[in-house]
Amino acid sequence: MTTKVITPTTVSLAERLVADIRSKGLRPGDPYLSLRDTARMLGISNNTVSAALRLLVKRGVLRRRQRLGTFVAEGIDESTSKHPAIRRVHLLVHRNYLTTEGMNADETVLGLQGRLPGANVQINLLSPDDEARHVQQLVDDALRSHEVDGFVLVRAPLAVQRIIAASGMPAVVYGSLYPSVETLPHLSRDMRQIGRCLAEYLLGSGFRRIVYLVRQQVLPGDMETLDAIVETMAAAGLGLDAFTFRAIPVDVDAVKAEVRRLLAHDIPPMPTGIICRGVTIADGAAKAANELGRKVGDVGVTVCDYFLKRGEQPRFPYPRPTLNAQERGDLLGQILAAQANGEPYEHLAQDTPVTLAIPDGHECAA
Repeated sequence: MTTKVITPTTVSLAERLVADIRSKGLRPGDPYLSLRDTARMLGISNNTVSAALRLLVKRGVLRRRQRLGTFVAEGIDESTSKHPAIRRVHLLVHRNYLTTEGMNADETVLGLQGRLPGANVQINLLSPDDEARHVQQLVDDALRSHEVDGFVLVRAPLAVQRIIAASGMPAVVYGSLYPSVETLPHLSRDMRQIGRCLAEYLLGSGFRRIVYLVRQQVLPGDMETLDAIVETMAAAGLGLDAFTFRAIPVDVDAVKAEVRRLLAHDIPPMPTGIICRGVTIADGAAKAANELGRKVGDVGVTVCDYFLKRGEQPRFPYPRPTLNAQERGDLLGQILAAQANGEPYEHLAQDTPVTLAIPDGHECAA
């Protein structure tokens, strides 16, 4: 079996700190190490330690007092800590998605555990050759347990969505539902708004042709974005002859070759805006335009998904979620907790809005 189960870095560090507190016999009210001392003890950076400390504050294990320091809180004592209905959460993530696009896993987990303090969160990296069988085994094990498991499905295929839906266990799709899956709540960015705002931006910038590039695995949300792009173009008086759709490998060289081929047919060049599903595709499209010597205003590259690392600045216009990863993790936890309490799923589905973010100094060029 090639499916891998991992524990997020933040969670692992938090558990090490809990073990340290207990090994020292510290009780609620006792002072604990500072951020700098904790980082020195673990031999890692302050930023990484800070996330683990924030998680323990959310769990009620630690308490921070301004200008006084960090102290052990009541949550360290299991007899007095809260015991949520959900004791374990499985994040089911397709391996390719995590490596090519990412999901800000640590921040998402931080939000999840803030809503479900003490829950054990595991990331299950799914591979295409055994994903359905592995998920069915997870469900069977969970059903035999006396505790309650929850599931968060990230880019999970149709078969996995159906398995989880049939289980009746607390679950939420972190993305869009496939057709025929009708009994799962979901949390997604508004994919139609994404298509609309990027198309409006490109058309407003003078581009009269739009190319939409997605990965080979086309998901339901991609089609919602496609519909919105076409509708926006139609409202601007442009027909399907001004629109091109391609599903291509997430590989810079493959994207470059396809975009060079598409742009080479424009003689004279038609102002072309490109909407890319992810940053790798956007990088390939931008390089193709540069290699063809396209001028400012000839080609504009935008991206639907942008998972920025700490301190990273965006290179392309993109629809920024109005909720950050930690806030979305909190919502995922709310949805799971509500199901555990018997609330109907119809009231738990959410499409969160986005706002268009344009990098400083961007001129609509590749």
